[in-house]
Amino acid sequence: MTKNRRPTPEALMGAMQPWHLLVLLFVLAIVVSVVLLVVLLARASARSTPPTPAPPSASRSAQPTLSELADLHAKGKLTDEEFVAAKRKSLDL
Repeated sequence: MTKNRRPTPEALMGAMQPWHLLVLLFVLAIVVSVVLLVVLLARASARSTPPTPAPPSASRSAQPTLSELADLHAKGKLTDEEFVAAKRKSLDL
C-alpha cells in the first residue's frame, strides 16, 4: 500500500518558476485595485446623495394659498386692493 503524500512547501517552492511569481503578483495587484476602486466609488456615491429639502417655514404655511385668496375675493370678503396686496405678499413680489 502506498500512502498519498502531500508535497512539502519546499518542494512546491522549488518547482515554482520566476514567471509564476510575477503572474501571482500581477493577479494580486489587480484584486487589490478592484477592491480599492469599489471602496472609493462607494464613498463617493455616499457623499453625493442630494440633501433632503428643508421643510417649509412656518411663515409660508401661515399664509393663505392663492386659491384661498381667490375664494375670499369671490365671496366679497376681500376688496380688489386687499386681494392684489395679499397675492403679491403670497408670491413674494
